[in-house]
Amino acid sequence: TGRAGRFGEAITLVSPSEEAHFKVIEKKMKKKVPRMACEQFGRR
Repeated sequence: TGRAGRFGEAITLVSPSEEAHFKVIEKKMKKKVPRMACEQFGRR
């Protein structure tokens, strides 16, 4: 995210169980957020 007038990047982590909620957010923003797959993480 931008700070003090500078530009930056934001990363949002979305689990498969949150995908439907995230699609609602995209619809409200009227934008599709690019996705990048990452390796599966195990539970701690």
